[in-house]
Amino acid sequence: MNVALIITTFNWPNALRLVLLSITQQTKKPDQVIIADDGSKNETQDVIAEFKRILPIIHTWQADKSFRAARSRNLALAKVESPYLILIDGDCLLPPRFVEGHLKLAEENKVIAGSRNLLSPHVTKKLLLNASIKELAASFSSIKFQRWPVNSFRGLTPSNWKIVRSCNMSLHTDRILNIGGFDESFVGWGLEDSDCVVRLINAGVEVKNGRFATCVNHLFHHHNTRGHLCNNKRLFQSSLTEDGLYFARKTSLEKL
Repeated sequence: MNVALIITTFNWPNALRLVLLSITQQTKKPDQVIIADDGSKNETQDVIAEFKRILPIIHTWQADKSFRAARSRNLALAKVESPYLILIDGDCLLPPRFVEGHLKLAEENKVIAGSRNLLSPHVTKKLLLNASIKELAASFSSIKFQRWPVNSFRGLTPSNWKIVRSCNMSLHTDRILNIGGFDESFVGWGLEDSDCVVRLINAGVEVKNGRFATCVNHLFHHHNTRGHLCNNKRLFQSSLTEDGLYFARKTSLEKL
């Protein structure tokens, strides 16, 4: 099955270089690598140009007008041609069997909740200073990257939106297009991904746990500013309580 990989990024080219390097080591290469850029400067374009020779990269970009991850992802979603989609963030490093792991868990009407291993500031600095395949491979030593036969628990919480994060999730492309993608009413950090998952569940999609099959290394960074969080909480609460709401209130993607 063809698969697209969407990567969000904003002005952290050294981290993006590591992410793209990890993609070159995948046992199953993505058919599309779409970089959802929320207004980065030229250094990010230089990194993309470096890897465009060896990866099928598409770069979508919007002007930097605060944190607009929802709209950034929707611009990338509009470029997806593959039937299956994996979403990650531009600070998440992929072990070699990451794409393969998501595809093995893929099911119609399921969203796969990937897991993450939070790296320390020391390890993050070391990786960023020495962006090599050898250092990258050595970073995947946590037990979280062990593959265990735990399929019996994967579907036990089909409505648990709390375990799904847009830094590591996957699903069939038509499922997310059917709900209008991410709600662009969310501006600033927080809850735009949870809102998307709740609306997916409202539309009949079930959560499937991807632990011990789809883990990523999450580079350390300081928290983003959270000045818009109160408004985002209000929007999200309406998604939780409004019966039957599944299509985004504000989206640049047309309803199918």
